[in-house]
Amino acid sequence: MINDEEPLDHFEESDHDDENWALPLPKLGPISKLFYPFDSEEPFKTCSICNRSFDQHTDYLIEKAIKGSDVIFELAICLPCAEDMRKQLSAESLERIDQYMAKVDFGARTDY
Repeated sequence: MINDEEPLDHFEESDHDDENWALPLPKLGPISKLFYPFDSEEPFKTCSICNRSFDQHTDYLIEKAIKGSDVIFELAICLPCAEDMRKQLSAESLERIDQYMAKVDFGARTDY
């Protein structure tokens, strides 16, 4: 878990280009405030795409890009919407995503 007081400088940008849906999902538990919407003191409550309510039975992902102290984008998306979006990607895009994900150390990231 990230200390909410800790600066975000240790998150480095890289040129990874890959995704692998077979990787294990991060451990379940409380969501760090780092992954709350930038304008809220509470976690995301609904899917940014379909507005499905996030409850204890809804699996979802949070994507957030931060540069310095600025939030570039953030997205909370349920897994069905994530899969629908993935199906719309070109073969080239999927290959680049797979290459990126193969380089990511997900074990280290689950501590955030």
